[in-house]
Amino acid sequence: MKKISMFFAALAVAISSLATPPTAIPSKNDLADFYEPGQLCVCVYFEEEVCNDVVFIGSYNAWNTDLSTLVKFSPLEGFDGWYYVAVTDESEAIEGKPVQLKKDGSFSWDYQGGDAAAWTLISGKVDIVDGYSGECDLKNYSTEEPVILTCAYFKNHNSPCVAEIYHDYTIRLLPPYCSDPNGVWFQPAIIGSFNGWAEGVACNDIDMETFEYIFKINDKEGGEFKFRSLEIADWSNQIQLPTEEGGWMDNENVKLGTETTISLDYSAGKYTKCGEAKDLVTLTYNVTVPEGTYTCYLVGDMNGWAFTNEMTKVDDTHFTITLDEVHDGMAYKYCSGPDWAYEEVTAEGESVGNRTYSENDVVAAWKGIYTAVENVVVEKASAVKVIKNGQMVIEMNGKFFNILGAEVK
Repeated sequence: MKKISMFFAALAVAISSLATPPTAIPSKNDLADFYEPGQLCVCVYFEEEVCNDVVFIGSYNAWNTDLSTLVKFSPLEGFDGWYYVAVTDESEAIEGKPVQLKKDGSFSWDYQGGDAAAWTLISGKVDIVDGYSGECDLKNYSTEEPVILTCAYFKNHNSPCVAEIYHDYTIRLLPPYCSDPNGVWFQPAIIGSFNGWAEGVACNDIDMETFEYIFKINDKEGGEFKFRSLEIADWSNQIQLPTEEGGWMDNENVKLGTETTISLDYSAGKYTKCGEAKDLVTLTYNVTVPEGTYTCYLVGDMNGWAFTNEMTKVDDTHFTITLDEVHDGMAYKYCSGPDWAYEEVTAEGESVGNRTYSENDVVAAWKGIYTAVENVVVEKASAVKVIKNGQMVIEMNGKFFNILGAEVK
């Protein structure tokens, strides 16, 4: 008998720790005065604290987050904790969900209703389906009668009613290496709660030793982010990662916590619009260049378009370089020096498009020819002088050149 009493006592404690259910549940008759025939009426009991306005977003306003297009929930008089909204939606398949606004009155997806487990349908018709990353999709509403539900918590238990803690975060990403069938090389962009999921943001820097893209953002603990391509400003070209079943899935939202430096290795992935991700191999690049070329640089996707790969001179018109961990879809160009002032052009002086791998390339002409001091035949210089700023120059044919080969006036 004692064990049974202890069991019921423990059960009572467990039940008391759960969110408090509503003491009174409204019926469709209680809502009859708050909507017109044919309108969608949604009535929700929120078990977590509501301290700001709650809005309804969905197919009725084309999922527009502009506050001027959103309809607010109103407290239901006589029913503590219950809120209702009525909207006109002529969509074939009606969808929508509640979102609590931030303290400053702005919209954030962080405070939408929780996943499917958070929702209980009391009456009416709607499909409750697990959504993306702690979210829930409420689909196929019926307008025949009010839809009455309870919501135990907001997404990931986020709450705008709790003080937010912000940090400066550094995210280091090793991205996929792939391009589309036309050779367009995709660059990663970060998007998330730090910018209201508004648009993808380019990296702040690239670590040329590890080829990690470095992003710096300021956001709150509990905020989220993910990656898509910088070149295509929508969700049609996200980074995808391989699944155990051999398929691909979009990279999931990463939730921010107390750790302010985050490293992610997505190099085994691809972008949605890429061809199949290519294996990284060792390739040798060979190029024939115009006479009078002193140096040649290979600049492209393999080095973040930085001038870090100076090629080896074979003879007066041939250069070569062998690189590890590259693939034949990487775009690149040749330059006669460490600046875009020396990039390759056509014989007519026109711009040249990006190349993809060929065993033997040919450069028709240079925009400019780089001449470092070590390539200058000093015997032809009439004098070596030091000008007033302390810079050594070489005089040749009445002109002065600095150590980089640039003319000094």
